[in-house]
Amino acid sequence: MFAHPIMGLGFLSLLLAIFFFAEGAWKIILAIQVRPSRAWGWSLLDGVVAVVLGCVIVAEWPISGAWAIGLLVGINMLFSGWAVLMLAAKVRSEAPAEVA
Repeated sequence: MFAHPIMGLGFLSLLLAIFFFAEGAWKIILAIQVRPSRAWGWSLLDGVVAVVLGCVIVAEWPISGAWAIGLLVGINMLFSGWAVLMLAAKVRSEAPAEVA
């Protein structure tokens, strides 16, 4: 990475694409498993967005190293946070009230 930073950035972006594919597949499988819940669509959307981000990196791979790491990780974090918030809100609304 120190001797050839451009090649290192390209490798990191390719590694990030592989991570997005794995994360997207995992979240899609998780969404299918929690499908009876009303909030399963948010998890599915999060997984699909992760796979699409991986495809964007691979489609523009040699050039994407310069801009993909910061922008696409930020987009992924935004969608992941939103999906977790929506899932938590549904779980909280469906939980029975405590009896004191």
